[in-house]
Amino acid sequence: MPKVRGIERFADAMSSCKGGYVLIGGGACSVLFDSEGDSFRATEDLDVVVIVDGEGVEFATALWAFIKAAGYEVGKVGDGKCTYYRFCLPKGSRRALDYPGQIELFARHPDFVLEDEMSEVAPLSFDGAISSLSAIILDDGYYEFIRDNATNVEGITVLDALHIIPLKMRAHIDINRSYEEGRHCNDKDRRKHRSDIVRLAGLLPPSARLELIEQMRADAGDFFADFSSYVNRQTDRKERARLQDTLSFLEKVYL
Repeated sequence: MPKVRGIERFADAMSSCKGGYVLIGGGACSVLFDSEGDSFRATEDLDVVVIVDGEGVEFATALWAFIKAAGYEVGKVGDGKCTYYRFCLPKGSRRALDYPGQIELFARHPDFVLEDEMSEVAPLSFDGAISSLSAIILDDGYYEFIRDNATNVEGITVLDALHIIPLKMRAHIDINRSYEEGRHCNDKDRRKHRSDIVRLAGLLPPSARLELIEQMRADAGDFFADFSSYVNRQTDRKERARLQDTLSFLEKVYL
């Protein structure tokens, strides 16, 4: 099963409202690779995009019951355009083996409310990672892309490999732009999306093609330029050839 602990429990809790969310990020990749009988890098997080937004009473009710049952600590921030929640299991929690360690939830609707009035909710600030994903969700093209291409894999609503790769392309260039602007960026985070894309490319059939529009196509072009530079820096000839083949294939798929 997928490496994210507790993901099956999350899927069961959301089974009555599968159209209310889409799982993206490493958690979704874990599901995709598991469905192919393969493994993905270990991750404790679930990145969840709310699709129903302000109208999702059923989804909000189901998710809040899940959060309360696990005893997650809750943090929240909004910028007038979207709402972001972060749910973390307390250190030493007895639920650590049964529930995801952290859930990050993004809702486009600024008035999306999940918690009840008696809940303790800690204020959060927008860090680089949150701001990057928020920008993706607030972009109409990306949001509609996520909403319209959701699929069900192993009972979990996710994007498949063909459609999750463009999101990781954008995340990669956002992190690198932040780094170039002098902001602190974890080296592991700077590498992970590119590495994930290389692995996800192996799940695509040779005939895969996807026409990207407007900003998404421009972002893909920026990623490919960066990836090409990365390929050319490789000193191992076999590795450089392997990565060049991946780059050429992905350019055919998306450009």
